[in-house]
Amino acid sequence: MANARILFGGDETTQKHVLECFAMTKSLFISIDMNYGKDDKKEYAYIGLDRSTAIRLAKEIRRQIALLEV
Repeated sequence: MANARILFGGDETTQKHVLECFAMTKSLFISIDMNYGKDDKKEYAYIGLDRSTAIRLAKEIRRQIALLEV
């Protein structure tokens, strides 16, 4: 398994927030750093998901994206 991480930046209301996603051996980890690029203050939350839950989350995100107004 590759050791890769992907970062997603926030929109104009959450510019200093970054969502990070990476896989471990049996879990997908998602964290939100609420102070990215600012001092060493660590303000983040994370969640670990097993494979089936991660797939379900991905499907729900796709559904919600489809509901966004263009």
